[in-house]
Amino acid sequence: MKKHQLFLTLLISPILALAQPNNLFLDKNNGDIKITNEFNTYNKVFDDDGEKKAIAKTTSIRSNLGIRFGISEKINLLLEIPFLENHKVNGSVIGTNQVNNKVNSKISGFGDLNFGIGYLLLNNAPWKVMVEFDQSIATSKNNQVIGLNTGFSDNHQQIKINLGYSRSANWYFSATTGFTNHNKGFGDEATGKLEFDIVTFKNLWLNFRIEGIQPFENGDQTIRPISNGKIISEGLFYGLYAQHRGYLMLSPEIRYEINKNFGLFASIKKCIKAQNFPSSEFY
Repeated sequence: MKKHQLFLTLLISPILALAQPNNLFLDKNNGDIKITNEFNTYNKVFDDDGEKKAIAKTTSIRSNLGIRFGISEKINLLLEIPFLENHKVNGSVIGTNQVNNKVNSKISGFGDLNFGIGYLLLNNAPWKVMVEFDQSIATSKNNQVIGLNTGFSDNHQQIKINLGYSRSANWYFSATTGFTNHNKGFGDEATGKLEFDIVTFKNLWLNFRIEGIQPFENGDQTIRPISNGKIISEGLFYGLYAQHRGYLMLSPEIRYEINKNFGLFASIKKCIKAQNFPSSEFY
């Protein structure tokens, strides 16, 4: 993947919690709820080589309900329910790099539901280590002819190892590494994330985060966007849940905890490099 500036997304969301939402693992009978709303608009997509390709102006809106609950001293259950609305504005790709400005299209619906279970391997202050297994349910729409996908719709599995470290109530470090096994011909992925949380003023937290996906590029090469019956090698339609996607992304966050049960946060996502993924400017 070549280095480029591309993906800039604004998130403004509430947190409803019975526990600190950034804790790696929730204690028994503790839970939290996190609602996110993400908005992105763009008119370029990065191809397999990380080069920008022009497409019709596209808007993608994603809302997500995340729920966690500790059912024992060792086990957490997780559930994510995403809902997406994707639409192209004043145009559609009709060739490898051409735009027809007379066609509009819109798709909305659930993304892939995700059920997870986390097991606490180590709880020895200041360290915590948790292994997590996630199973997606193919409730999304993925159509390479239309291209405005709301998920992979492939019932994929993911295993992750989460590490947390903290010697103070005022800061927290965590790291995650994982592997995603895709199905239906989609390529597998390695995932990773590093986070550092620090409180600056009373109840005001700053989160510094870098995360990424590295595709193994072992999927079916025929799974490519199609226009006018031809496979598009450039443009990649809209870069939404595309084959062999990958990115390295900065996503700093600011969070204000109004009280122990409620808070608000805002975040901006910005990619350092990517492939088969949307490219957008600041807005």
